[in-house]
Amino acid sequence: MEKTKKSTLEKYYISEVLDADKNVESFNFKKANQKVSGNFKEFVDAVQNFITVSEKTPNDTRVWFHRDGAYRGSVDITKARLIIEKVREKQVANKDAISYIESENLVDKPAPKPKVNLEEEAEKVELYVADHENKKASEVEASDVESDSKYTVVVDELRPENGELTVLYHLEHKKESSEVHSKTLYGFKQCTSCQVVEEAPVEEEKKEEFPLYVQSTEQPIHYHNRRDEKWFVILLIVLSVLIVVNIVLIALRATGVF
Repeated sequence: MEKTKKSTLEKYYISEVLDADKNVESFNFKKANQKVSGNFKEFVDAVQNFITVSEKTPNDTRVWFHRDGAYRGSVDITKARLIIEKVREKQVANKDAISYIESENLVDKPAPKPKVNLEEEAEKVELYVADHENKKASEVEASDVESDSKYTVVVDELRPENGELTVLYHLEHKKESSEVHSKTLYGFKQCTSCQVVEEAPVEEEKKEEFPLYVQSTEQPIHYHNRRDEKWFVILLIVLSVLIVVNIVLIALRATGVF
């Protein structure tokens, strides 16, 4: 079975030509990668020229409209015929023609890319450190942190603690930036040579009792007490003897013995 040869798309361009006062003067028509092949005072004439060229080629064709330094959309031959019909029906001025077909959605445009929610993307991102089993958390640098995100991950800060690593980061895409997010990474090499020495709990000082020492200090006290009692007794005896002797002497004097 003979294969059908795939059609080649021929690209054409219609662009505004401005005068010295930047007013639309005419429209250039050209094929892609070739010089301008036609210049038309009327917009519909430029579009009609595209239709005529398209009818003569076996390939598919499409024309892009250029205004104010940017392309405003493109159409195939079918939509080109519709543009001529609408512009004539509404009697659109040449200076407004390309703006009109763009605002009326008479041209095809690439679907706009969905807006990126960087906050959601930052939450979903997975971070990892290659060969982390052979690295301590404190040895990891910002350049070691990798991610699976298609957006730019910027590491703001690394916080190693207790063998774990908390990564503070944000995402960037074009001119947008997310808030700072954080994720904690685990599984790093643990330090085996630097055991953490726990401080022993401080206990209240207990007054130690030293029975022998107490006895040795109390013994002299009791000794001195007994010695004082002995001298006190001796003193009483002496005083008593003296009193008795005095009494005897007084009695003897009274009786005339002395």
